[in-house]
Amino acid sequence: MSAEVGTNRYEQVKAVPSLEFVFTGLKKSMTDRISGKDLITFTRTTVGTYVDENGVIQTADINEPRFDYDPETGESLGLLIEESRTNSLPYSNTLTGNGATGDGWGKNTSTGLPTTEVTLQPNAEIAPDGTFTASKLIQAPTAGLQRWWYFNFAPRATGWTGSIFAKAAESDRIVLNVGFGGASVQAIFDLSNVTATYNGNGTYTSNTTQTITPYPNGWYKCSISTTVDFGFNVYYQLYFIDENNNTSFQGDGVSGIYVWGAQLEQATFPTSYIPTDGTPGCIGRGADVASITGTNFSSWYNNSGGTFYADCNSVDGVNGVFSVGTSTYPNEGLSYDFSSFNSIPADVVLNGTFNPVGSPHKFAVTSQTGTISLYADGVLQDTDTATNAQRDGVILVIGNRSTYGGGISSLYLNGTISRITYWPVRLADTYLQELTQ
Repeated sequence: MSAEVGTNRYEQVKAVPSLEFVFTGLKKSMTDRISGKDLITFTRTTVGTYVDENGVIQTADINEPRFDYDPETGESLGLLIEESRTNSLPYSNTLTGNGATGDGWGKNTSTGLPTTEVTLQPNAEIAPDGTFTASKLIQAPTAGLQRWWYFNFAPRATGWTGSIFAKAAESDRIVLNVGFGGASVQAIFDLSNVTATYNGNGTYTSNTTQTITPYPNGWYKCSISTTVDFGFNVYYQLYFIDENNNTSFQGDGVSGIYVWGAQLEQATFPTSYIPTDGTPGCIGRGADVASITGTNFSSWYNNSGGTFYADCNSVDGVNGVFSVGTSTYPNEGLSYDFSSFNSIPADVVLNGTFNPVGSPHKFAVTSQTGTISLYADGVLQDTDTATNAQRDGVILVIGNRSTYGGGISSLYLNGTISRITYWPVRLADTYLQELTQ
């Protein structure tokens, strides 16, 4: 059976693949297109959210793979693989209610901080998940800080990411602030001009990134990420802002903005939405684990050498795309991270020379005794010579790295894979270049 990859350059490859998964389009599936068998074992200990073809946030059951889509264009992105994460904000849909330790939205009973005068109207708009659960923040009719906040009692951490879904009403700009006192980061999100501008402590400008992502029906996912350790527990604050970029001003008691899906993660980049409504405490999302072992693995893998191809995207651009682990040699194996290929015991490391973050990339890499090559986006990234590039493989891990001895690591892709193909022979470099263009 030949590979149906859908482009002429694949048809030019004379060798027949022994494994191929296509995770995008109408025929997306966890079934191997060569054997017609379900070779992958997929697990996730919790439910998880994803974006469907209409840009609506949906929920996948425990152990159900997530096939993600671009919320703006509806493009099929592929199999979503993410590390485990926790949303430290309770009642994330409604943004109201008290937490497990006495903290709460709009107030903080433990510290005696004053309750904000900004009001929140529940069930005011259709949310990004299609339910009528979005709230509307309305300015206070007085002068002062125009904010709605939550004080987080989670342990201190190096790196935080705050996110909120926002939709313009009478107001079309919102500020998201994460931090503690003066040691905080914040950004202005302009929903009309679709811009995200840093507006916080100047010391942290180089440590902080902010993004705004369009969703259907006028919604935007607004996120701010930082590598800063604030040295204390953190606030999560939403502010109105006036035309002079002041967050303290005379409100009119009428103007508002729709909000939904508040999230605070102890990490330096955002992941998929983790709803916490109905609970006073934090909620976690389990990691996505996809692997092939046993005869499901040995039926297609050639220990003498072969060629892998992958088409994928990553949020952070540093972790595993795929990995082959061994058991006979506990310190050996081969892995392809987002910008490098490692083969042990050959001690070969091939490095990419491109920025892997923010857009899809196509990769092809050989793994056998002799000359091995890494191509990305039609360009030879690196090449080397290996005396013993691979042997005794027992597991393929998709979207992660295997650990020595055939286990699974915590270096998750944090992105999507649209295709992965394996040929049990070493393809010529001319084909590798064509495949990845």
